[in-house]
Amino acid sequence: MSTGQSHYLEGCGGCHGIQGASAEREIPQLRGLVGRFLYTSAGREYLVRLPNVAFANMNDEVLADVLNFVVFRLGEGSAPPGAQGYTAREVSVLRRHPFKNERLEALRATILADATLRANRGRESDQ
Repeated sequence: MSTGQSHYLEGCGGCHGIQGASAEREIPQLRGLVGRFLYTSAGREYLVRLPNVAFANMNDEVLADVLNFVVFRLGEGSAPPGAQGYTAREVSVLRRHPFKNERLEALRATILADATLRANRGRESDQ
């Protein structure tokens, strides 16, 4: 078990499910979907700036490992081709600016709509 997977199970799996499939409607599904956030820089930042992520009781390197496990293992192919993993340095910078008093559901919807457009454009250019 990787460091990222171990820490995910301990800190995130209770709500998001041990395989990224949550039972609650209010808890976003991760399995096969979360990588879509990496289609835009706003989406990439969003994942780190979420309060439960930014304030996670993990150092930057471990949190980067968790994010990479979530995006690339639980997200299973949903990230854009060639997407780079998070680094401890990137996580360190982004988590210093957590979302506060944001309408996260609306922000998430906007980011995912933009990501879907970009993903579809990428598929069209591949054909």
